Amino acid sequence: AESITLTAIPVFAEMRHRDPNLDRVADSAGIRSPVLLIHGDEAAGGMVSQADADRFAALLPNATVRRIPGGGHSLHRDHPARFAEL
Repeated sequence: AESITLTAIPVFAEMRHRDPNLDRVADSAGIRSPVLLIHGDEAAGGMVSQADADRFAALLPNATVRRIPGGGHSLHRDHPARFAEL
């Protein structure tokens, strides 16, 4: 946890745009168990776009998608009460 919190935000931005041909959402399409995707906002450092979250919900029959407005990458740390509630 300490090493992640010391990582510069631009590192995560670079990771988000590393391979434009990689489709992580499509790779998840075979999951049939219940899945909860909690995401924030890209502008705040979130790694999941709203479009990807919507696709994820459409592709996975047992998916629940929730967004924490203004949340970045570390939702559990920055918004612990809302994260736990979801």
